[in-house]
Amino acid sequence: MRDYEAVIALLRRHGAYRRVVALGGSEGAVVANLLAARGGAVDASIAFNGGGRWFLDDVLHTIEAGDTPDEAKAASAAGFREFAAFLRETPSSDLVASSHGHAWWRQALALDQQAVLARVRTPLLIVQGGRDASVSPGAVERMVEDLRRAGQRNIAYRAYPRLDHGLRDADGVSRMGEVADDMAAWLRDLPAP
Repeated sequence: MRDYEAVIALLRRHGAYRRVVALGGSEGAVVANLLAARGGAVDASIAFNGGGRWFLDDVLHTIEAGDTPDEAKAASAAGFREFAAFLRETPSSDLVASSHGHAWWRQALALDQQAVLARVRTPLLIVQGGRDASVSPGAVERMVEDLRRAGQRNIAYRAYPRLDHGLRDADGVSRMGEVADDMAAWLRDLPAP
């Protein structure tokens, strides 16, 4: 986060931009949310397909969305729950899974994204594809609803029911341009910083 904040501080010192916006997708969405939650670094943020409150729920959704037989899904889900328990109980190890080390997995599984978003005070747009097999669209929607019930009025939510994690439709056609246009329109409608 310090590197991002240093770059943003440099941009602000030079007065190059009227508004600084953090934008990220997937894991980058979580990073944008973490940056926005620190306060003062950005004027607004956009997070697309960044998952729900808990990373564990998103991984279990990915397993369930797979094309494997139900028995294999159940075994994979149980195995991942055991893996998550191991990480919670073991402060460090030489483990590397899916190109990520122990510390990354432990942090990702411990992060309460809803608590992070509860600290964001600047405008935030959350975008979610309804056919996303990498994160749980339902978990994202529940998280947004919970935040709104708790009084978060700075969060806008846009669901794209026919799009996947890469913002492609069922035919594999990218709709990123259309979603980016919607993001730009949301930014244009914000009050001046």
